Amino acid sequence: MASVLQLRLFFLGRNIKHQDIKASRHQDIKTSLKVVTLRTLTIASLITFLGHLDVALAGAGAQVHACVHLSNSVKDPFIVNFDPNNGANQCMNEVGNYKSVTVSSAGITCAEIGYVEAKFSTSGGNLCATDPSYWNIGYSTEKLKIPKSGNIKSRWRKQWGSPVNEITLKEGPPGDMVCGSEPLCYSQIFTWDEGTAPNVYFIFQPDKQDSAYIEVEYKEDSSPIKEHTSERAPQVVLNRRRMKKKSNIAA
Repeated sequence: MASVLQLRLFFLGRNIKHQDIKASRHQDIKTSLKVVTLRTLTIASLITFLGHLDVALAGAGAQVHACVHLSNSVKDPFIVNFDPNNGANQCMNEVGNYKSVTVSSAGITCAEIGYVEAKFSTSGGNLCATDPSYWNIGYSTEKLKIPKSGNIKSRWRKQWGSPVNEITLKEGPPGDMVCGSEPLCYSQIFTWDEGTAPNVYFIFQPDKQDSAYIEVEYKEDSSPIKEHTSERAPQVVLNRRRMKKKSNIAA
């Protein structure tokens, strides 16, 4: 009888030990699954974060067109060269391409410069995460009796606390503007939604450069004097008048 009882206790102990082993293995599997799930969620979250980070650091981008606008017809066709590849660019991922167009009539004539994008991240020794992004587009003419040229300097940025990108013209010749379409908009600022790449038109007006006002100093008798004259008689009263130069582009 004692032997039978001992035998039963032996098998009961083995069964309890086997169940403990199974429970332990089951718990290990559950723990492993939790770890895998957490790792998967962490990786997914990291990928999502990097995706948003990539968009944030990519900078403001747009499809850029460069244009010239003439108020009057031209006597002979001439060529306009647009050059975005100059040393004045700062913190830009993409600057576009050199393009040329033939101008043969009044109105607006454009060339597609291509995709232009600001750089908002710091890499390669630069400080573009904090430094401003500047993009320049220059133009020059060929086959004109008096060649024309000019350069627009623009700042590209993301508006603070807003999902909106902005281009602001900082420097340029008279009559320059930045627009969302070919018709003249007479604007120095262009804005668009973050994450989109709209068409943007940088417009030069060569004939406006010809008719730009020039400051000239005159005496009372209307005879001009040099701007940098150091000695002037106290009785001379100076008047500032504006003079216009005649356009040499119109026919």
